[in-house]
Order: sequence, then structure tokens, then C-alpha cells
Amino acid sequence: MKQQGFTITELSGQGGAGLALAGLILGYIQFVIMSIGILAAIALPLFGNYTAKAQATEGHEILAGLKSPLVEAISTEGINACDATKPWFTSSVHTGNFVNDVALKKTETQCLLTVTFKSGGVNDKITNKKINIRYTVGSGVWECGTNVDKELRTASCQGDLLSL
Repeated sequence: MKQQGFTITELSGQGGAGLALAGLILGYIQFVIMSIGILAAIALPLFGNYTAKAQATEGHEILAGLKSPLVEAISTEGINACDATKPWFTSSVHTGNFVNDVALKKTETQCLLTVTFKSGGVNDKITNKKINIRYTVGSGVWECGTNVDKELRTASCQGDLLSL
């Protein structure tokens, strides 16, 4: 009784056409695997930037949500409203999934709000990084600064961290 199956010599037939076909198929498989590897090498770093940008957006959103309440409070109480114990701040959102806290500092004419990202559970590119905005009383000018990597910054916040 003969076993079922083929041997290489049976596939090759005359002139080795079967071996040539097997070699061609193997070449195609190698090409496909190499192409997938190249695409993955390009896509994975870009994906990391997208997640970091999405997480950094939370900091900008929290700061944007604090602008109107701060301006309203300053219009009634003056610069002393720039205080983390005031109702306008305590009743506002000032933490998030990626944001650890918001700190406030003031001078006689300016209020600085600084978001600090968490040290864990966030993309490595924004770990412990900061975004801040500065409001100048009288002129009503808002400025934004950050120490987040340049490729992750939003169009509206390209400057370096601000100070008072």
C-alpha cells in the first residue's frame, strides 16, 4: 500500500517546475511579511503621538473651561479671585483622566493657571508635563505656554511655559 502525499521529486517533475513554483510562493510570503513589518514600523510611532495629543487635549479643555469663570470672578472681586479656594474654582472641573491638578498663582495684574499631567497612566510623552495660561487684568489678554514636546502642541499653544 502506498502512502498518500507527494514527494519533492514528484512535484518537481521534469526540469524542477514544482520547486520553482514553491520558491516563488516562498518569495511572495517573505515580501508580504516584510511589507507588514515596514508598515508597522511607520504606524506605531505615529499612533503613540496620536494618543499623546489626545491625552494632552484634556489639559487644554480643563484650562478653557476655567477661563470664563475666572474672568467673571476677577470682574467682581479683582485679582484676589485668582485663588484655588474661591467658589468659581472649587465648583469647576480641575482634574481628569490624565490631568493631575491645576495650580493658580497671581501677581497684582496677572493670574497664571497651570495644568500638570499625571505621573502614571498617561502617554510617556506627557508624563508630568505642564500647560499653563496667563490672564492679564485690564488688557484681557490670554497667553498659553507648555513644556510638552513641540510635535504634540496645539496651534493655539506653541510657546514655552509661562511664568509670573
